[in-house]
Amino acid sequence: MKSPEVNRLILSIGGLICMFEAISMYNFSFMGVPALLSCIVLFIALAYFDNTLFFYIWGLFTGVIIFIPLVIALFNSSNNYIAYAVDGILSLLFISFFGFKTFKKLQIIKENKV
Repeated sequence: MKSPEVNRLILSIGGLICMFEAISMYNFSFMGVPALLSCIVLFIALAYFDNTLFFYIWGLFTGVIIFIPLVIALFNSSNNYIAYAVDGILSLLFISFFGFKTFKKLQIIKENKV
């Protein structure tokens, strides 16, 4: 019998792979394989390292990984406006949420050392 964390992890990674297959088929995002791998590591961290500094920093890194192809597409002047919206909103959510959580976690660590 598997633990609930492993079951959630397997479902999350399976759903993530299905989502990226849909992205590659319908072209509604600029994200590629690095974003997929970063999200898989993020789900593993969510299952086993929840509320740790590693989880928050990796989430921030995932937001940057999603944002980089968006910037590259802007400079290549793509006409895929749906992909701009999807990637822009997703990267904004990742960077703002995990940036805030990382900042708060670093403040707590700093207060505990003083």
